[in-house]
This record gives sequence, C-alpha cells and structure tokens, in this order.
Amino acid sequence: MLDRLLISAAVLAATAIPATARAQDPAKPAAEAQGTAKFTETEIQTIRDYFTTAKFEAKPLSADVMKSVARGKPLPTGVMKAQLPNDLATKLPTRPDYERAIVGDMVVLLDKTGNVVDILEGVIQR
Repeated sequence: MLDRLLISAAVLAATAIPATARAQDPAKPAAEAQGTAKFTETEIQTIRDYFTTAKFEAKPLSADVMKSVARGKPLPTGVMKAQLPNDLATKLPTRPDYERAIVGDMVVLLDKTGNVVDILEGVIQR
C-alpha cells in the first residue's frame, strides 16, 4: 500500500513539471529555450576581439534611424543589413534559428522572423 502511494506521488510530481522544462533542448542556451535569446558572453568577446583588430568600414546610422532599431521589432524599412565577415562568422557557434548581421556600426541578432533579438553597440571600431 505504501509502495503504491509513493509511486503515485512520484508520477504526480513528474507530470507537474512544465513541458518546457522537460523538453528543453540541451544544445540550446537556456535563454533561447525560454524565448529570450541574447548574444552569449563568448559571442560578444569573439565579436569584440575581431573588430578590435580587423579593418572594417561601418557607417553609423543617423540618430533617428538608430532609435527605431529596437529589440522585439523588425528592422525598419530601408535599413540595410550586411552579413558578418566570413572569417568572423566561422569563429562563432551556429545558431540555426538566428541570424547575426551588421546594421550601421552595430551587430544585431535577428530571429527567423527578422525581429531584432539583441544589439551590440560600440563593438565596431571606426
């Protein structure tokens, strides 16, 4: 009788764990699994290191346009994005559901719908 009660309690406890906690993909950072992806510290350091030594021409966005580049929103119409240099992109871990791009003098992380997820300002030296 006590064995059945303990088994029942264990089954109830296991099913009470939210599905997102049980189904989390171990290959994804915890923030991505929760829908709040950001650049990782490793990505930030790799990007900073690259642009500290690389010669790269970046034109900053105007103040008005820069204000409209915001997390959770798509890039404004007419704002051009550029791919990261290939030698930088190959140093970064792959993120299948995300795109890293250069916008003005910033590096942005975009989700698969094109919304801005994270922004790195001040990493591209002018």
